[in-house]
Amino acid sequence: MAKVHSLKVGIDFGTTYSGVAWAHTSTPDEVNVIQKWPSGGNKTTDKVPTELKYSSEYSAPGYKWGFEVENETDKLIWIKLLLDPSQDSFSDDLLATTRALLPKDKKPVDVVTDYLTALKKHTVEVLEGHFGKVFMGITPVEYFLTVPAVWSDAAKALTLQAAEAVGLGTRDTLRLISEPEAAAVYSLKTIQPNKLKIKDTFVVADCGGGTVDLISYEITALDPKLEVRECVMGTGGMCGSTYVNRRFEAWVRTRIGARQFDRQRPRSKAHMKRHFEEYLKRVFADDESQDIFHCPVPGIIDDPKAGVEDGFLAISRTDMKFIFDPVIVDVVKLVHEQVQKVEAIGQKVSAVLLVGGFGASEYLRKCLKAVCDLKGIPLMNPVNA
Repeated sequence: MAKVHSLKVGIDFGTTYSGVAWAHTSTPDEVNVIQKWPSGGNKTTDKVPTELKYSSEYSAPGYKWGFEVENETDKLIWIKLLLDPSQDSFSDDLLATTRALLPKDKKPVDVVTDYLTALKKHTVEVLEGHFGKVFMGITPVEYFLTVPAVWSDAAKALTLQAAEAVGLGTRDTLRLISEPEAAAVYSLKTIQPNKLKIKDTFVVADCGGGTVDLISYEITALDPKLEVRECVMGTGGMCGSTYVNRRFEAWVRTRIGARQFDRQRPRSKAHMKRHFEEYLKRVFADDESQDIFHCPVPGIIDDPKAGVEDGFLAISRTDMKFIFDPVIVDVVKLVHEQVQKVEAIGQKVSAVLLVGGFGASEYLRKCLKAVCDLKGIPLMNPVNA
């Protein structure tokens, strides 16, 4: 009997950004990541903002999402965290703003459902464009959805409720996978097979936009496929890269003055924040060659004292450390505590795997490496992790 092939679609529904990847079972090693998004222009990016905006002025379905609302104000952000009231940051002002913007007829799970509906619709359009509608009509599609390691059972239930409403599967067929486990399996596969041994233990630092998840896995099998098991309880914290963004905004407000900051036009402010997010935050490494950074601040008048000249704000290396360090300290502490947990059960940590969007920060990598070096533990930052 001929094997029935299918499509496997993985959805990373994130706090600040989301992504989708897919593979066909006939070519399982060919993993394809969606890089083109509605209103994304010509740029290719693995992730789309996890943002929504409702308006009576919009045509059906009455909301826009992702890059469609990139430069908009009064948009809903961090909607994922609304599913888990147990998170420490639930009273955070960002979430309070999002809750205040919820349409009166919408619960948090309804908003997540709307976002996932738009994400699935675009995914299906991409797949139909690749394979054709006839092929898609006869090919089974199985969806996998990632969730934080520290997600409560109630939050998992709401995630399943939203996913089921969208048509990603039923509670019995939809696969929920912890984000760090998914990252660990992928990352370990990128390491040369002869470097892995059964009983090797890895700490995964999954550093995202809102959350940082720490979890440790022991390799239990290499053939016929790589298998891991959780060996100590995972931990997590609200110290993702968005907190660096927020500290940047607060620093700019202090530097140029509240009056100037508040008078800046929304689109100009969005441009400033995007430059920090997509460029400055990623290249900063606290290197001696990086004395001064320049960030565009459209609409801000020249102010030599504040370091504003010709529409650019000068940011020193010391300033960047001030913006980053409190968040970096929290991440380093979580990693250190997770390593100690593994050592407390008598196991040796083979390596720390740094993954997730925030994991692309050169400064975070440098700080974590310094800590790992003190304990003689290799820090690995796998490609595309």
